[in-house]
Amino acid sequence: MNTIPTDSKKRKPAAILFVIAAGLYFILNFAVVPMLFVGYRISFVQILYLLCLATVAVGLFLDKIPFPIAGAGFAGLTIISIVHLIDVIRLSSIISHSIIYICLYICFMLGFLAAAAILFIVVFGNEEMKKTAKKLAIIPFVLLLIACIAQALLALLLAGVLAVFLRDLLLLAVHVLILIGTKCAIEAYVCPEGKPKKAVTRADGTAAEAGDGYIGMSKHVLLLLFTFGIWLYIWIWRTTQYTNRAPGEEERNPTKKMLLCMFVPFYSIFWTYKTAQRIDTIAKTRGMSSEIATPCLVLAIFVGIVPPILMQDKINAIALNGNAPAAAPAAEPARDVGESTRAAADGVPEELEKYKRLLDNGVITQEEFEAKKKQLLGL
Repeated sequence: MNTIPTDSKKRKPAAILFVIAAGLYFILNFAVVPMLFVGYRISFVQILYLLCLATVAVGLFLDKIPFPIAGAGFAGLTIISIVHLIDVIRLSSIISHSIIYICLYICFMLGFLAAAAILFIVVFGNEEMKKTAKKLAIIPFVLLLIACIAQALLALLLAGVLAVFLRDLLLLAVHVLILIGTKCAIEAYVCPEGKPKKAVTRADGTAAEAGDGYIGMSKHVLLLLFTFGIWLYIWIWRTTQYTNRAPGEEERNPTKKMLLCMFVPFYSIFWTYKTAQRIDTIAKTRGMSSEIATPCLVLAIFVGIVPPILMQDKINAIALNGNAPAAAPAAEPARDVGESTRAAADGVPEELEKYKRLLDNGVITQEEFEAKKKQLLGL
């Protein structure tokens, strides 16, 4: 069978997120809600919603097929959102905050529809259509993000009723998992070779290509402030993945760390400290001074929103520094030519070994290693 080209580093985490979302939705509707509400009955639509989440997960796990099963799952979620929207409109006179519910289901409907359309276009469309789909890949994320914000607002408005508040809070967790999973799934399909690096400008006005992990600070701060914590968990996932390149450190699972930060009290403080340490390590391998781990730990305890800003600012500095011209070596006293040649030759194996370790740890690229090797060997 033909293989649909995808980025497995994005597709597989997306599949895991949809599995977790389906499991949490099952627990919510088949265990928690029946205990909270006497006489509650599970509807056929809820069963279909669960099956559609599972379909998306299966489609993302299986890529050796010429048909996007995940796209069919998103299409099913679109239809179910339409059914929910019709029910809310029909019963709007007796449903409190019905306008917010209508907004929520409209955003879900359009977001899932856009996701399904993008996946089908990427698989079956021509090159021009694929380019258009790539440009529109942000639309499902924006729509689903608005839906999550609406769900969070409903939870706050109905916080006076404990059972309803707990239900909406768990439902919000399901929707956040779907939001992140959808974003990763679409990126896996539209950018099968990974997202291209962005062009940025250094402080001195020279052009540079930002390394992995770069996020504009204005965008980062605004998302932290106005997404009710949703962007924070997306950022935790991304930053965990980025800091896996720290030399000498054990690789961490981004999805696992994100979920621990979401559901384990105070774990985010521990994650902040350990991740800031890794950022310090990465910075030092690039010749930069960095000591943000301790300040981030203290700030995480008292002012939780500040450490993500400090950490992202340092990541951005690393991204730019990694492409900046290397500083000229300090001038050394003149020595005999023969002495200099022997000293250089003696130090070549150690230098090559050092740069090979940097290559193995992902700090430098293969091209950079080859260039340095030729320089040291005088080729």
